[in-house]
Amino acid sequence: MLATLAEMAPDLPCVLVSGKVGEEAVGTAMRQGAVDYVSKESLGRLPATVERTLAERDLRRARQATEEALARSGRLFEAVFVNTRDAMLIVDDERRLLDANPAAAEMFGLSRDALLELDVEDLMPEAVQGDAPRIWNDFLHTGQGCGEVQLVRPDGDLVAAEYSAAANFVRGRHIVVLRDIRKRRLADAEALRHTAQQEAIAKLGERALREENLDLLMQDAVERVSATLGAEIVTVLELRSGERAFVVRAETGLAHMRLGARVAEGSEPGAQPSYTVRHGDPVLVHDYAQEERFDHDPMSSELGVRSGLSVQIPGDLSPFGVLGASSTRPGAFRADDASFMAAVANILADALKRARNEAEMRELALHDSLTGLPNRTLFFDRLTLALARTSRLGTRLAVLFLDVDHFKSFNDTLGHRAADRLLTQVGARIERTMRETDTVARFGGDEFVVLCEDLTGADDAEALSIRLDSAFDVPFSFDDERHELSASIGVALSDPDNRDAEALLRDADIAMYRSKENGRAMWTLATEELRDAVVDRFETRRALARAIEADELVLHYQPIVILDGGDLCGVEALVRWEDPQRGLIPPGQFIPLAEETGLILSLGEWVLREACRQAARWRVEFGDEAPLPIHVNFSARQVAKPDLPQVVGAMLEETGAAPGDIALEITESALIDSLGGPIGTLAELKRLGVSIVLDDFGTGYSSLSYLERLPIDELKIDRAFVSALEGPSAPAPIVTAIVGVARALAVGTVAEGVETAEQTAAVTALGCTRAQGYFFARPGPAEGISALVRDAAPLRERAAEAHLLAPPAPGLLWPGAPAEAATDGPVGVEEHRRAFLAALLAVDSHAAEQVVYLALSQEVGPETIDARVIAPAMIEIGALWERGEVTVAQEHLATGISSHAAGLAAGAHGFLADCSPVRMASQTVMLANVDGDDHVLGLRMAADVLGSLGADVRYLGSKVPQAELCDAASQAQPDVIGLSMTMPDLAPRLLEQMDALQIACPGARLIVGGQGASPGLAARGGATFVSDVEELVAAVADGRMRKPVLVGT
Repeated sequence: MLATLAEMAPDLPCVLVSGKVGEEAVGTAMRQGAVDYVSKESLGRLPATVERTLAERDLRRARQATEEALARSGRLFEAVFVNTRDAMLIVDDERRLLDANPAAAEMFGLSRDALLELDVEDLMPEAVQGDAPRIWNDFLHTGQGCGEVQLVRPDGDLVAAEYSAAANFVRGRHIVVLRDIRKRRLADAEALRHTAQQEAIAKLGERALREENLDLLMQDAVERVSATLGAEIVTVLELRSGERAFVVRAETGLAHMRLGARVAEGSEPGAQPSYTVRHGDPVLVHDYAQEERFDHDPMSSELGVRSGLSVQIPGDLSPFGVLGASSTRPGAFRADDASFMAAVANILADALKRARNEAEMRELALHDSLTGLPNRTLFFDRLTLALARTSRLGTRLAVLFLDVDHFKSFNDTLGHRAADRLLTQVGARIERTMRETDTVARFGGDEFVVLCEDLTGADDAEALSIRLDSAFDVPFSFDDERHELSASIGVALSDPDNRDAEALLRDADIAMYRSKENGRAMWTLATEELRDAVVDRFETRRALARAIEADELVLHYQPIVILDGGDLCGVEALVRWEDPQRGLIPPGQFIPLAEETGLILSLGEWVLREACRQAARWRVEFGDEAPLPIHVNFSARQVAKPDLPQVVGAMLEETGAAPGDIALEITESALIDSLGGPIGTLAELKRLGVSIVLDDFGTGYSSLSYLERLPIDELKIDRAFVSALEGPSAPAPIVTAIVGVARALAVGTVAEGVETAEQTAAVTALGCTRAQGYFFARPGPAEGISALVRDAAPLRERAAEAHLLAPPAPGLLWPGAPAEAATDGPVGVEEHRRAFLAALLAVDSHAAEQVVYLALSQEVGPETIDARVIAPAMIEIGALWERGEVTVAQEHLATGISSHAAGLAAGAHGFLADCSPVRMASQTVMLANVDGDDHVLGLRMAADVLGSLGADVRYLGSKVPQAELCDAASQAQPDVIGLSMTMPDLAPRLLEQMDALQIACPGARLIVGGQGASPGLAARGGATFVSDVEELVAAVADGRMRKPVLVGT
């Protein structure tokens, strides 16, 4: 039973209680697990026995738990001891090594057994081994220790380690844990090195921004490099010419005086500085004894230099030089040190460049960048000093202010580069022409000023002026071209009582402008009268400024009239100034002054605002019959302002005027003065809806190529050409050419300054369509224009008076025959009809009227025709044509004129095209309809008109098969092929026919139209799209239409 109990509960103590039993039975029970025996006779002893037995059991259990814990701890320690990456040593009281883990063996480079043969002193550097006993006793006394320690391996290498030690972790046993911190110390050192380099770069860069002395900056640089890299020698070498001439600019370190003297003599091509300049990259030498890329400098060898690092100092076109560092230690420099050196070199390069730029800026601040001559600042300084000298010496000086005449036209024609070369030649020639003691300066643009000292009076100044003017006697030449130039010169002579440099310059400038006003190519001496004129101009300017602010100005308006009928088609706004003190001041006195002084901007805004207000008032009063647009003159300064479209838009919105109510007029010369920028400004105004008119055309220097780029709507023929039309040298070819240019550009024409019926008739005959001038009406208040709107009879009577004075227009009445053929004898209806169609297609109502007039003269005799009666009737009919009221016009002709005239009217149906004058060469034209009959009538009409104009027309009819069309084209080889298509869904067929026709007749020009065609379809087939018969006729006539022709999509 005891055995079973012991098996089931081995830790349960069992006490045997029994009566009398033998000793043998007690022994057996004890062997089976009983821990004690109490007889029944001794039961009093039982409690104590049980208590003792339980105490023994608890003690046994505690001992067992301790033993198990010690076993676990031992296993854990052993695992840590073996597997940790930190070195662990077990040391006894005598400092002998009792045990070492694998990490310790690896740290010291020994096996475990070899390591255990050492004691603590063997692991300490020799310098501190004597302190080992004291250090050990302190450790035993405190029982623990930690910190950093320097140990030594048996091979002599030092090991930096962190240690943590505990004494008597087992009695007489001490444990030391070591952690290798060599890599961490290297990383820390690298970080410190990098920080030091960055700090050095930052401080050097900061000094470079404020240091003006480059030598001090370079010296600071070499000292910082030396301190940061631990280099004994650091130098900055400047490359003077080629690779042999290096000059020491800064140095520091060992025997730098001797080294500097040696390097300053020059560097051999095979030496390190030359090698660095040639290759550009940093050059690192770990040991010069093993260097083979270049020769080692003997002087450096004498100084014991073993390693070095050099980088190039960049320059603008070539390197400035070399920054070099040397050390007596081999391997003193690393590859990443090159980045630090390069950063220092770049700071020096930037400082050098900045210093050069500042020097150049100082030079430029006193000299003209183009010619190299002194500029205004330097000239003024010299003039001030010269005036002081004249005061001491009792002499006089002169300032000669020169402006090259018409130089802007040279600039526009030759281009800026060529014009700059010309200015350089002008400056050089002036210098050669004047005395060596004279100062020649350029103030900018084409203005040159000469300071002439040591003069006795006006005679000397006059002689020098003539001398300066002679510099332009010989043409200037470059690029095998000769250029004739002249100059306007103003001369100001110093006065003993006036030493004001500013006043002297101002007088010379005033005199120069007087030379320009008097015709240019001359010199003018400044006088008291000139100064008074300037004062008067100044007073006028102040009064004008006040007048603009006080609203003392007024606008007058002059009608612009359609020559064919005398209808009012607009007005020109002309500003007038009624000064309270001076009375009426002519525009010629204050407009130029306003342009010169800049008041033209505020004056122009006033005129524009007032014109917009008047336009709005007329629009309310007269509606569509309002005398609009109002032409407003703009100066070059106004057009040159980029915000002009915004200003105009704001004024239109402010006043309620529409963009179409205003036309902007700018003279040709003003446009050239502001060449370039205005094109975009004018285009933006055009998009806004404002009309653009080129005023005084023919008096400027604009090229036709530039003119073609301008978004103009109308050309105004200058009054100089108009007023001369009555004289013996009447400039009819010039006016004809201007009208031709206008037609080529598809813009209108206005003749300015017409004063007689003869001038009006002349410009009408030459093709001009509109006019203004005293012949029709003088400028006047807005009320006068309103009266003309209500009753236009005065204007129409003037137009009728001049209308019949105009001669027949050659080439438009009977194409191919002179105009006088009309009077040679009777002409048939058919001839009249063709002439009438030609006149209509040319939009020449006057020519059409002449046809009718001649027909009537032939029918009833010219002596029976009263021109004053016929002219108004023809004007009315012409107006009907222009409005498209063809039927009404025909009825007027049929009822009011003879049968011949009625026959002429019958041929006018449908041909009111706005196209260029018809000039039909001998062209072959083939016309065909592709898919139906809808356009046959139109094609037949086109064929009839083209035939009457001299073309060889081949009309093929409708629904022409492709094969027949190509065969006809191949045989006829026409100049023009016109195709019409009705149904859009047959567009592919039209494309096929266009492709086939281009193969059959490659030289023909294709024109397509009709409801089934489109601009995109035409473009894909290489053809021109026309929208109606009128465009077709015009396109065939000269390949160009005044209506917009849509090509492409």
